Amino acid sequence: MALRRSVLVLFAVVACGLLETALSSTFREWKLTNTTATISLSSCDGKIGPIPGSIPGIVHTDLITAGIIKLDPYFRYEEENLSWITDQCWAYTIRSAVDGKNLNENEDLFVRFEGIDTVSTVSFNGHEIGRSVNAFRSYSFPIPSSIIHKDATENELRVELASARQYAKTQAAAYPYVVPETQNYNVWAEPSSRNFIRKTGSDMGWDWGPAYIPSGVTGQVSFFQQSRQGGGRLAGFAVRQKIASDYKSATLGFVVHVSDIPVFTPAPGQSPEKYGSITPTEIDLSVKINGVVRTTQKAWISHTPGASTTQEIVIAPMNIDNLQLWWPVGVIPDGHPTLYTVEVVYDRVQSVSKKVGFRTVELIQDAVPVATASAAQKQSSSPATPHTVQVDASSGSSASPRVGELYTVNPSTFYFKINGIAVFMRGANFIPIDAFQSRVTDADREYVLRTALQANMNMVRVWGGGLYQPDQFYELADVLGVMIWQEVMLACALYPSSTSFLREIDAEVREQALRLGTHASIVVWGGNNENEVALGWFQESNTNRDLYVSDYSKLYGGTVYPALSSVLGDFADSGSVTWVDSSPSNGLISTEPYAKRWGAASTATAGDVHFYNYDCDCEDPASYPQARFVSEFGFQTMPSFLTYKPVTEPADWNADSALMQYRQRHEDGNAQIEAQISRHFDLPTTCADISGRDFDMYLYLTTLQQSRCYETAVNRWRQIRGVPATPTSGADYTMGILYWQLNDIWQGPSWASVEYGGRWKPLQYAIRRAYTPVVVTIAVNFTVAEDPTSKNVQLKDGEEGAAQSITLHAVSDLAPGQVTSLDTVLLDLVRWDTGAAYPLSDTAVSIAGGTSKTVATVALTAKLLEAAGCIPSTACFARAVSADSTGAQLLPPAVAFLGPIKAAPLAPHPVITVSKVAQVSDKIVSFELSVSETSPFLFLELNTFAAVAKKASSSGEKVGVFAEAAGWFSDNNFVAEKNTVYALTYESFSTTLSVETFRAQVQARVLQHAYDCSLSLKPVVAV
Repeated sequence: MALRRSVLVLFAVVACGLLETALSSTFREWKLTNTTATISLSSCDGKIGPIPGSIPGIVHTDLITAGIIKLDPYFRYEEENLSWITDQCWAYTIRSAVDGKNLNENEDLFVRFEGIDTVSTVSFNGHEIGRSVNAFRSYSFPIPSSIIHKDATENELRVELASARQYAKTQAAAYPYVVPETQNYNVWAEPSSRNFIRKTGSDMGWDWGPAYIPSGVTGQVSFFQQSRQGGGRLAGFAVRQKIASDYKSATLGFVVHVSDIPVFTPAPGQSPEKYGSITPTEIDLSVKINGVVRTTQKAWISHTPGASTTQEIVIAPMNIDNLQLWWPVGVIPDGHPTLYTVEVVYDRVQSVSKKVGFRTVELIQDAVPVATASAAQKQSSSPATPHTVQVDASSGSSASPRVGELYTVNPSTFYFKINGIAVFMRGANFIPIDAFQSRVTDADREYVLRTALQANMNMVRVWGGGLYQPDQFYELADVLGVMIWQEVMLACALYPSSTSFLREIDAEVREQALRLGTHASIVVWGGNNENEVALGWFQESNTNRDLYVSDYSKLYGGTVYPALSSVLGDFADSGSVTWVDSSPSNGLISTEPYAKRWGAASTATAGDVHFYNYDCDCEDPASYPQARFVSEFGFQTMPSFLTYKPVTEPADWNADSALMQYRQRHEDGNAQIEAQISRHFDLPTTCADISGRDFDMYLYLTTLQQSRCYETAVNRWRQIRGVPATPTSGADYTMGILYWQLNDIWQGPSWASVEYGGRWKPLQYAIRRAYTPVVVTIAVNFTVAEDPTSKNVQLKDGEEGAAQSITLHAVSDLAPGQVTSLDTVLLDLVRWDTGAAYPLSDTAVSIAGGTSKTVATVALTAKLLEAAGCIPSTACFARAVSADSTGAQLLPPAVAFLGPIKAAPLAPHPVITVSKVAQVSDKIVSFELSVSETSPFLFLELNTFAAVAKKASSSGEKVGVFAEAAGWFSDNNFVAEKNTVYALTYESFSTTLSVETFRAQVQARVLQHAYDCSLSLKPVVAV
């Protein structure tokens, strides 16, 4: 089989004396060796190896390919079994890296690394030429001509990687005082001191993922030569856009960034003044838009001693008329994510081309008079702790640095306007796809965004404990119209403020801002995740708050914000990008001077909120704060058995197994999950088999409960959506929901809606319904029982805990001016046992864009319930169906239970039938489904799973994380009613799917399966 070509970026560009080349290198020409490292980065002599290495790549996956790691690293306890790897020194080496005979002796040679994770020494022919300490930066190192051999076979490039874990610990120990970070429960690598090293924070574990702490050369490697009088390298460009008030034209400014500029250095004994009159290099610049040259100008690059090796060139502004705006998905009917091709040409031959969208974005944080703050201000909580952040709606807190009018957290709005239109954000938080980024493909990242789009999301938050995504992710978001909340990679910790650390942050942020700043999809930059609230988490910062507030201000106000604004422009004035220095936060008083609005940092009446309350009844709408913008919330669950099984053994298949406890990284997580389930479900019947069915059903119940929690919360927040027409018209409204979390990094307990491997949990289907842009929802109003956890299933109507009334809501996230008309919204009570429906109301509904309203309220009197056959009320569920004048269903049906589902008298022995299976395309199969008895939580799966071992094939091709399990049903996780035929489809994302394969793999279950051992997961499949 042919070997994979792992090329050292082979291209040649001649520009201003810049010649960029690299020599072809097959997959096998890189070698990986190992020895125990010291923090002083001593040389590696090679105890393991040499084995083939891959660039880009990381040590773990190369060890898998070489057969040194024999088991899937996600299998059982392999995480800890492989922990020895992170405390070793590893070296990637390649010979014949440069042919000295082909080099121009009048030009300097450089080697460029697009990414090194993380702590490394780079040498050429045994001579150190550079070091790296930041996985989020690229590096260019000069290679002196005196160490380059003419014979290519004698030239060796070597990258020695030290232990990131040991480096972080050493840096923390040497610091003059303790700088605390959260320490995740049940993680072998804690305490990790991850806040002292610039690499992916979750590499060292989190409360949903493992600690492998990978290292490697993660980006492409290239060599280039440039003239000592050349103009350097075109690094990129930033766009400064000013869009006219009528949105029909724009004024565009461009700032061109040049790096690697040759700077003259006097020889020993020579006077620097000798070089002071060196003539700057003249450069021609031009800008093309959609292939048409719009402007040209000249610039001059300085080479004098002491000059910077980087330079910014401002191009004179230009106008663009007949502007086609970039619109996010679903805002206006004829709005599209229009992109222009913008190309900057540097000295005629170097160029950078990007797809750029033009649009405005505003973050509106207007004051709301205290008198209108109403119920939201009444909610408060105890001090927040990591990942149990609860809202504190008081006007101040013990965490405030001082008391005064400016520092009181008064009620204010928090919402985004895109092109002048207020947009309700529906989305989720995105974490790293895999612990080993070399296994992640472009298709995997596409699946994340396609999955979000399929679930009616319009925003994804790239969380600050992960990594900046590759260009392809943001390019696709631009094309799809998915908005991005992009955080700087700082999370759940306090950080040092040393000069060297801040210098690294400054360089990192400037580079990432230049790379990402032209993407229209990025509508908000966040400085960090939860680091402001973290000031109240630790004894050190509570004891000496002023010290850590000073550090915080230096990092975000004095470093991150200036670095971003230097590239992207003044946030307060640009109109094309917005800024929040932390999430959650109350925002700023001003940017000039930079001044924060200190106070309780997760309040219901101002800023954004992270809400986690595992003690509440998650199916009670009153549990959720009337928050302005919910940028995180969630409840934990387990993975499905199909996903969990490949990395476990039968001994692990019970809720109390040692492995289940080991994989739980959230303290008390398993008990919290079971307590929440017990409020609404009975635990599964024990079937006493060895197939794992009991465990399968337990996992199924955890996922159902999670879906119920999120659906309740989302419905509640969307019901109170809206932007007040005047500052005094109300304060209880929500304008965004980003739940925690979209995806999983491995097979374990988490908050994710999409499992590792790509399988949708019940939650993802519930979210798709709840996030429908126009939706009808049902709220059941209860008289709350004193003990909501009690199993009092025979409550009589009118007693504490019984359903008292039903309220029907309509919500539209469309733009103002768009009206949705529903000819009929039929609200029924449906009996669980017979499926008989009793009509409550039939209403025509007209809902304006950007509003929510109550459609109908029906009192559940004893007389009504008796007439409907709903005694007790839990014998029925409420259902709302919307239709047009022809009877065609317009919106997803809304369903609400009238009490705990465990009290419902479900019909036994339901039979599920799948019929009329047909091929729609090579990846889509259609079919019909029916059930013999009305049953809740019908859930379909394909009995396959992604290839979790991810071992490189003999061709060296990546398998990708999302493989066989990646795909979705057109509907799933719903109440299936008898005498109803459901026309459904399944769409595979990455692999072809035949009718025969679908018939063989499809399985289905309803809630009754958890309590009836005789029911098979295999439906009746009619041919």
